[in-house]
Amino acid sequence: MKIVPRDITIKQAFENFYEIPRFQRPYSWEAENVEALWRDIMSSRSAEYFLGSMIVYAEDAHALRIIDGQQRLTTLSLLLAAIRNIAKQHNLEDLSLGTQRCLRRSDVYNKTRNVLAMTGDGRKPYLQETYLADIPERKVDEADKTDEMKAIDTAYETLIKKIQEEVPELNTSNTFTETYESGTDDIFTIDENGEIGPPIETDQTNLSGRIEHKLTEIRDQIFDVHILLIELDKEEDAYTIFETINTRGLELSITDLYKNLLLKHLCAESENDKFNTDWTDLVERIDKEGNTTVDTFLYHSWNSRHTFSTRPKLYTNARELVCDKKSAHNLLEELEADWESYKLITNPHLVKGSSDVWDPIQRSLNALKVFKVQQNIPFVIALLQAHKRKMIRPAHVRNTLSTIEKFHFCFTAITNSRSSGGISSMYCKHARELTSATSADEAHQSIKELMNKLVERLPSKELFISKFTELEYSAHETKKKPLIQYILRNLALPADGLTFPLDSTPTIEHLLPQVEAERGSVDVSIVGNIGNLFYLTGTDNNDLKTLSYSEKKRLLEEKGNLPLTLQDVHEWSEQQIMNRARILATIAYDEVWRL
Repeated sequence: MKIVPRDITIKQAFENFYEIPRFQRPYSWEAENVEALWRDIMSSRSAEYFLGSMIVYAEDAHALRIIDGQQRLTTLSLLLAAIRNIAKQHNLEDLSLGTQRCLRRSDVYNKTRNVLAMTGDGRKPYLQETYLADIPERKVDEADKTDEMKAIDTAYETLIKKIQEEVPELNTSNTFTETYESGTDDIFTIDENGEIGPPIETDQTNLSGRIEHKLTEIRDQIFDVHILLIELDKEEDAYTIFETINTRGLELSITDLYKNLLLKHLCAESENDKFNTDWTDLVERIDKEGNTTVDTFLYHSWNSRHTFSTRPKLYTNARELVCDKKSAHNLLEELEADWESYKLITNPHLVKGSSDVWDPIQRSLNALKVFKVQQNIPFVIALLQAHKRKMIRPAHVRNTLSTIEKFHFCFTAITNSRSSGGISSMYCKHARELTSATSADEAHQSIKELMNKLVERLPSKELFISKFTELEYSAHETKKKPLIQYILRNLALPADGLTFPLDSTPTIEHLLPQVEAERGSVDVSIVGNIGNLFYLTGTDNNDLKTLSYSEKKRLLEEKGNLPLTLQDVHEWSEQQIMNRARILATIAYDEVWRL
């Protein structure tokens, strides 16, 4: 591997032509990143400033492809474009044309080229055509702009603002000139309140000259900044260096590394272009539809098909699997297939089908989201894929998800148990078996074995009741509200004989009013305890408000909404609240969430 490092200025750097290769992530700097770069440059006026390194390789004799440093170089290009455009607006033709030659000039074939160009990746040349060209060649409607385009726009607008702050003379509508008897002109700023500021001190004799002088100072300050240009001579080395610098605690995500890994084995240009189109489309769909991150999806997809991996080791394991063109294609196909199942997990409302089967499936997926459990996701991906491959019927999906829901309600949501035997790896093992199953019998056997393991790991009834009776919800304790709503809705019928339509919006009622806690007559943990809570429609809740227990009971009885657990209870005390909490816990464990 040949590596040539060179300490050069930004001015020297812009004497080369650069391309941003397809394996690089899109431009993504936010305003704060741009402002930080500006501060670094402008604070270095009195000393030589080192901006960091930039790693490139020679694509051919006429262009360098960027491995590391594209965010900085793109931002610097936008900064020069901003200076050029401001100079042009103020008829500073020499400054405008001189700066433009840093961005776009003729090559050795006398062909006009952008010094910085984005290639492949299905990316349209927005940077080049909108900002680097002397005359903008392209306009894009806001609704059609990608995240990258929006980031470029934000960066440019931020830089314009910073230049205007540095050169207040630019905003002539915000200044006025006062001529003194001496014949000199002073320019004063006017703030947003109309207040006159101090005169702008300068030894220039006219406004245009002052603007040109300050813009030239800024441009030259940029040119004087130093970078370390590290140049390689092979594209294969580029991929290696790219991986190395970004797997040692630096910025790249698993998504970026995955993309690079797949591209590494797709050598033909046409294949690269197709891959980039497919990859970009998949990532955009995940961002828009997923309620998750791409990295998280990659992690769950991997564990639904391959040997269990932790997040830190995911890329290392993927690199061992993807070793040629075929395996690269296979991995991309896996991701495409898994996404169709994964988006149902993260967006249960997308589940469609006959109500007797698919409504319960949707409810189970919603419940698992309420529990904030993710260990099961690789197996659920495999389960939905098995149904898609006609290995199992919808009813089997429903029953399996119901078991998973009940297990995690007891294991995760209530007792907050910790796995000593690796719940995640267990799910991964059976997901892998289910994915590789070649018959319905194999699929059913794998599911059965997993269900038996879940039953074995179920927390004891004593532990469940102990933890269940500690559940709270009040104005002072709202963290578990979604879980409390889920519990009360599912307990309403078996415990209290009440039902609520699925599309109804019942509210949580406190039998002992919360105002009693505010008065200090009872501890807030007692008022918020699960034993003091039940579900009512919004109308009923408004009617009850802060009534006493006896008044609430009478009204509920009149409306036919009196919970069965209260029918023989005439006084409502702390003891009665805890008794009801234990009754609800027992019904929950023995009946509603029984495995």
